[in-house]
Amino acid sequence: MEALLGIRQAVISQHLMILRKAGLVTTTRYGRNIFYRLTDSEMYRAIGQFAALSGLPADELSRLDSCPAADCPCPRCNPGLDPALSCQKH
Repeated sequence: MEALLGIRQAVISQHLMILRKAGLVTTTRYGRNIFYRLTDSEMYRAIGQFAALSGLPADELSRLDSCPAADCPCPRCNPGLDPALSCQKH
């Protein structure tokens, strides 16, 4: 997320903690990495609608969902650490 959003990891962690406490995301740990997933798949549609209302181009939202993500150090985007995790959705 750091590589995609250009936001410091500490800020992202604080936001994800709030989302987790609210029950909007769940976590899965793989070694030192924690992967987050929305708890309700309907939220993906809502995110798309919010993005459209805010004027975010559809291709920009798609770029954020791409795998592997450019410059992402996680083992899913750069599977050198664990090939079993290669290019699965975050």
